[in-house]
Amino acid sequence: MYIRISAVITLIALKLLKDRSRSDITKDETYERGISH
Repeated sequence: MYIRISAVITLIALKLLKDRSRSDITKDETYERGISH
């Protein structure tokens, strides 16, 4: 039962995430901060 509940929570969390697979990381501020050090 715990595995089923965890699976449902995981699927809901995945649905709420933004799709970033096609985003350009060269314009991402997080990426630019990482390489500036």
